[in-house]
Amino acid sequence: MTLFSYFADEDSDDSELMLSGFGEVSKDCSGSELEMWSQVLSEWDRQAATTSSTLSTYSSYSLEPPLLPKNLPNLVRSVGVPEALRGEVWQRMTGASGQQEEIVETYRILITKESPDDKVILRDIHRTFPAHDFFKESGGVGQESLYRIAKAYSVYDSEIGYCQGQSFLIAALLLQMPEEQAFGVLVKIMHNHGLRDMFRENFEQLQLRLYQLDRLIEATMPDLWNHFSECGIEAHMYASQWFLTVFTAKFPLFLVMRVLDLFLLEGFQAVFQVALAILKVSKRELLEQDFEGLMKYYR
Repeated sequence: MTLFSYFADEDSDDSELMLSGFGEVSKDCSGSELEMWSQVLSEWDRQAATTSSTLSTYSSYSLEPPLLPKNLPNLVRSVGVPEALRGEVWQRMTGASGQQEEIVETYRILITKESPDDKVILRDIHRTFPAHDFFKESGGVGQESLYRIAKAYSVYDSEIGYCQGQSFLIAALLLQMPEEQAFGVLVKIMHNHGLRDMFRENFEQLQLRLYQLDRLIEATMPDLWNHFSECGIEAHMYASQWFLTVFTAKFPLFLVMRVLDLFLLEGFQAVFQVALAILKVSKRELLEQDFEGLMKYYR
């Protein structure tokens, strides 16, 4: 499945376009924050010990949301997940950490199979996070890992297959954890956080999300909504990529990781919040643009 209308600017020669995967993620974390996270992880371990006997198998794990420590939501919202712990915390938040053996075994089988989306995947790999050293080299470790995970998921979920833009999310996961674990978290996100539904049935769920965003803009920023209407700007022109990639494309990495922290905690509520925040911060400049200016601004 391809979405050229939503990702057309990926092939643009416009020198002003920002390359995905740019920026640095701070590894700084205060002692008090680390202590709070240590307590949360300890609570998680205690919960895992009492529920390990009821874990579902990998084939059905996506139906079982994980039990989260009571202090986790406030901690994620207030200080975010420390970079050093992010890979482990994301696996725990999605529930993938309790099924490592099943994930690894399934992944090793899937990467040996052929995918009908192979050509589309190969075409996308080189334009995913080209600003990041790990993914720059053609045929390098980063691009090869991207390819294998995208291929494995397309075989695992044959109804959806590979969807253009999926590679950005995969790349973000690969920066936080090993390949097999990144695949496991990807499956969890696609199934448990509503992302998979965005690509089904002619993108009806995506259209619904875009309609909801329009109504939120109309309610919270009516002047901006009126300006968009007068200029002929519709939500799918700028927000489709935001929603389908969960902001992993064309945003600095510190923001990408922070948004994913919140998305794994709150689901699409966090996506709407980030979208509205971006529009609010940019509103003054957006109100000064005509149609062409708005489209260039978003690119």
